[in-house]
Amino acid sequence: MKQLSGRHVLYMFLGFFGIVFLANFVFVYLAVDTFTGVETDQAYIKGLSYNEILEEAEAQDALGWDVAIEREVLGPRHWRIVATFEEAGRGVRDLAVSLEIRRPAADEHDEILELRPDGPGRYTTDYVFPLEGQWTLRLLAEAGGEPIYRLEQRAWVR
Repeated sequence: MKQLSGRHVLYMFLGFFGIVFLANFVFVYLAVDTFTGVETDQAYIKGLSYNEILEEAEAQDALGWDVAIEREVLGPRHWRIVATFEEAGRGVRDLAVSLEIRRPAADEHDEILELRPDGPGRYTTDYVFPLEGQWTLRLLAEAGGEPIYRLEQRAWVR
């Protein structure tokens, strides 16, 4: 049996921290390589219009609408997405409703879908997600060409 010397302890110490640094380097490289960190284009310009965004949110709250995005699973990664707009228990009509589907980690699968009316205050679309994982659903309702309601939700697709 060999005796443990100071040199062996030094090599074990250096080897341990070398492996830790190598693993951290690999994880940092993969994180930076797969996600650019850019969530929105022209963030500075959008930041300048922050007060306008707050005013739009107040106007949206003043509508008094109950809005919900529901998801019905039709098959693997195949969903029916239903958006309902109600005001005082009645469905809101004559809206142009679109849904932006975004993948937070990459933008090559992002799409904008038009929802079709399916009854008073009910708008639907079917969609097959190209990948499993987390997605962001951004709903936009317009009346007369003007955006009047926005809603964002995260969804986990399996």
